[in-house]
Amino acid sequence: MRSIGIRAAFAMLMVVSACVSALGQSTNASLSGVVQDAQGAVTPNAPVVATQIDTSQSRTVQSGADGHYIITNLPIGNYKISASSGGFKTIVIPSITLQVNQSAVVNLTLTVGSRTEEVTVTEEVPLLTTDDSSVGQVVQNQSIESTPLNGRNFWQLVALGL
Repeated sequence: MRSIGIRAAFAMLMVVSACVSALGQSTNASLSGVVQDAQGAVTPNAPVVATQIDTSQSRTVQSGADGHYIITNLPIGNYKISASSGGFKTIVIPSITLQVNQSAVVNLTLTVGSRTEEVTVTEEVPLLTTDDSSVGQVVQNQSIESTPLNGRNFWQLVALGL
């Protein structure tokens, strides 16, 4: 009878430890950077808006006194980023793709003009993460479908990410 209680306690401990380790996993992304003017001076209290293109949901934050902004817990997908401030043109980056657990850095440079004027950035913005040394990748559907699996064992798909 005692061994059944020990086994049950051990099983419960394993379940709890698995749940706790799962809490550290995240599938969302974050976006951060600095809002500055053309001369490199920071622009405090500038509203920065990240709008998910597929769902039209948006998140708005204001840059701090040092010009930095951060938007956390963004679902993965394509986003349109915009920022504006009094006396400056609104800057729009029409499309940025955020991947799983990505911390993208996008610095925004405002130019002098009225807020009704808009500057659209058409060049691809490099999404570099210089503050983190982790390595990750997104396994595309094409890669999964073309991979030969012996006996259709799904654990072989898990090895693709390692």
